Amino acid sequence: MDLELKDKVAVVGGASKGLGRACAEVLAEEGARVVVCSRTQADLDRTAKEIREATGTDVLALAGDLDNHQTIRDLIAAATSRFGRLDILVNNSGGPPLARALGATEEQWATALQRSLLFFARMSREAIPHMKRHGGGRIINILAATVYQPIPNLALSGVTRLGVVAFAKSLADEVGRDGILVGTRRPRRRDRGGTHRGAPRARAPGGVPGLGKVQLHHGHHHAGRRRARALHHLTAGGARPGSEPREQAANRPPAGQRGRSRDGDEAPRPARS
Repeated sequence: MDLELKDKVAVVGGASKGLGRACAEVLAEEGARVVVCSRTQADLDRTAKEIREATGTDVLALAGDLDNHQTIRDLIAAATSRFGRLDILVNNSGGPPLARALGATEEQWATALQRSLLFFARMSREAIPHMKRHGGGRIINILAATVYQPIPNLALSGVTRLGVVAFAKSLADEVGRDGILVGTRRPRRRDRGGTHRGAPRARAPGGVPGLGKVQLHHGHHHAGRRRARALHHLTAGGARPGSEPREQAANRPPAGQRGRSRDGDEAPRPARS
């Protein structure tokens, strides 16, 4: 299926492995030019090389710590300088420090806010002017299961990830009229090898492949609602608000209630109704 992504430009965070890598792979397979970023240069270079060889697509690898605002500025600037545009942003970050609500230190709070809340705002803020210049774009925020319920030792994840949901809804309201659609996603599965193989593609042209069902945050403006409804049909839409991957936990829930994710939050799986 042609998803009409040829020559589109995508930036993917946390892309050296796991869901981030899977998204980068599928976007490249569909013809998008991809910019990948993660902390470890060697892992990132290997990922970029493998994607280039498999797809023949131009892949730009930029290593850096996305907790740092300047790294984000440099990433978006390098992407748009190299490719001249930016169409798709996959906001995927590592998990915040493990801590309980009363036990979290000032340092842990500061790290959590930088990595698991401000990261999403900064990436979007840097990318949106470029999307506006080319008539629109797609922003997908990868979150975690802590938005559903508290999980021992993951208080900072729940607080910051819920903040991202609120941010995404407000952002969608502000930029829908510019053709920029904002969504959140919790992946349904991963494999133990660290790469998310067989990532589902969107079902019609123009969607964001590799993410399966994405919850779109529909703005209040009429134009935003129309565009959001259109993208809902172009993706595999319909997941619950605030969906996200789950980060690694030191204190695991009881057996039978655990789920796994690339970024680590160990989390109970939502009960089926």
